[in-house]
Amino acid sequence: MEQAIIDLIIDSDCANDIKDEDKVYPDIDIEKDLNHDLIEKARKLADINIGYKKTHSWVNMTDLEMLKSAGLYKKDEETKKEGVTLAGIMLFGYDNVIANVNKFCRTDAILRIDDLDRYDDRDFIETNLLDMYDRLLDFIGKYTKDRFTLNSKNIRVSAIGIIAREMVVNSLMHRDITDGHFSRVIIYEDKMIMENPNSFATMGIMTVHNYIPLAKNPTLANFFREIGYADELGSGVRRITENSILYSGKPPIIEDKEMFRITIPLKRDRRYDEVELKMLVEQEMSGENLEDGSLNGSLNSDNKTVLAILIKNPFITAEEMSLKTNFSLRKIYRAYDELKEKGYIERVGSRKTGHWKVLK
Repeated sequence: MEQAIIDLIIDSDCANDIKDEDKVYPDIDIEKDLNHDLIEKARKLADINIGYKKTHSWVNMTDLEMLKSAGLYKKDEETKKEGVTLAGIMLFGYDNVIANVNKFCRTDAILRIDDLDRYDDRDFIETNLLDMYDRLLDFIGKYTKDRFTLNSKNIRVSAIGIIAREMVVNSLMHRDITDGHFSRVIIYEDKMIMENPNSFATMGIMTVHNYIPLAKNPTLANFFREIGYADELGSGVRRITENSILYSGKPPIIEDKEMFRITIPLKRDRRYDEVELKMLVEQEMSGENLEDGSLNGSLNSDNKTVLAILIKNPFITAEEMSLKTNFSLRKIYRAYDELKEKGYIERVGSRKTGHWKVLK
């Protein structure tokens, strides 16, 4: 029921954005416009990921066969023409080819430690998604402190390394790829932020207890899973949360709005031993830190529905809200009160002539 309401709220533009990755470009020449070294790299990664006892099917395929197998070469049902898809170009295209078909295929990596108004270092990454993945990991690794700790299986891991990989691959495969905003990773002294243009589903603060898995670019998501860069849908939220606590003692803040934003604390407030960190992870994952049905500001389904509509139309009346949601006026006003109390909205002007301002 909740997902059905969400689907009605999200307008048709958001729904169409999910399919942008499959737009067909018949004029793209596989031999001239795609980088065959990248295609071969993907073959090797997929073969490694499947395990040494098997051979991945891509290994013995031609480039065209591999692209078709990965859903990166399709037929346009309207024009009946075949060609490489936008996802295929973003993965394997030369930089000039990518720029011609999607000028928004870019991520800015920014360091702000001393110069908070501008930056101390910056990497404008305008290239294919495979090289973008490597450059983003290099940038994060260069400017964050590594801190090894024991995970839930008592295996010593690099928590920041896992966080970086999950954040970066999430950015590459779940971004709204034709949105006018660029993706960014910003590293401060005390936190790291990843921002992505987004077709949102949760419409607020996302946690391991309330997130709604949504493959915004299913073809890209399947490709990254095939080469071993990603796991099953939704696992990234759990991995990021677990390793953020192991790294800093605090969970991340994950905001699923027009811009998807993950904030990772980089500093510990005090010394933690490994037993204590593992206990904090267990509490977070089990929901022991929930208070009054919420965690880090998460909302129940009714409040999320009301907030989503207010984001789209802050001038909507309570009566119109009631008709749109099929909620009683009493439930609408209760939702308003709870959203105000939790700092999500505030009233601007009078009850009759004013409007709502969404704060977060």
